[in-house]
Amino acid sequence: KNTELQLNIREKILVDKFSFKDPLLQQFLTYAAKAQCIDQCKKKNLPRKLRNPDPLVLQKFKTRVPYSYLHYAYYQLENLEEGAKCAFTYYFYNPNDTMIITSISYYRKHLELAQTEFLYREPGMKTHQITYEAARAAYSKDKWLESSDLLEQALEQYETALNDCLLMCEDVVYVNFTQNGFTEEQVVLLEDIEMLPDAMEYYQLLKVIIQNHLKCRTNCHNWMATVNGDYYDRYLPGHFHHLQFSYFKLELLDKAAEAAATFRVLEPSDTTMASNVKYYRGILKVPFDSFNARQEIVNQRNHLETEERILSFIANGNPQKRSGRRGDIAAHEEL
Repeated sequence: KNTELQLNIREKILVDKFSFKDPLLQQFLTYAAKAQCIDQCKKKNLPRKLRNPDPLVLQKFKTRVPYSYLHYAYYQLENLEEGAKCAFTYYFYNPNDTMIITSISYYRKHLELAQTEFLYREPGMKTHQITYEAARAAYSKDKWLESSDLLEQALEQYETALNDCLLMCEDVVYVNFTQNGFTEEQVVLLEDIEMLPDAMEYYQLLKVIIQNHLKCRTNCHNWMATVNGDYYDRYLPGHFHHLQFSYFKLELLDKAAEAAATFRVLEPSDTTMASNVKYYRGILKVPFDSFNARQEIVNQRNHLETEERILSFIANGNPQKRSGRRGDIAAHEEL
């Protein structure tokens, strides 16, 4: 419920009454206004005595641990379909859990599910991946119109799921302390910090909060691109590769150019797409102004790269590139 309230506050924050020349003070004012708005929403919509949940309990719900118990309960009740739904849902948040992988194999065998079939308990979870796989299936059969429509749908679902995940990073904040009297595993509510035996220096506290927040946000991108437990670095770029080729086949060259330009924002060193762009411009005479990348993808990529650079700076001062399996999520075709 607390996270749902976050959806309603962005447009309600009004700071026009005040203006500071110092950008830091202006930023503080924005944060204060947002906090005030959240407080007002909580007082209006939540029980008065509602407290923030225990951090360990909250983490278990975020990683869907209750589904691991639910699937076993349904298994004991011989309700395999519901058990499978719970097992699959838990698996997507915990792909390295060997016990749940064994359980999923059992459900697949007894429910006669193909390796490409998945059951879900939460509406919309990983829907973008299902749509993307359907688009790739249509693409492999040269159904260009169907493929392009499904790819556009998958991109809309991807953006919705990503924004939902990022929103969770603005929920209850917990800070990890390693001071005297605390272990690395222990977490302390931010609101209780004045009760700690050792005070944390102001900028150190800000660093911890920023680091935890940015880790959460970058993990969202990793989770979005995790398919059946494997992380694919070219998951999102694969959408635009297939999209540009589908539009090319449909002779919708302006849309193909836009998709190609967007792909190059995500994969600027890809030589195959660079050759395609030259072909569009040189042979097909597609206007230069048609090669405008989608702004939402440009903004998303810029935010992610900035967040990763900040995290790298906090850790060791050196920027690091993202890692992951590459190449087999999207075959490249040169025009």
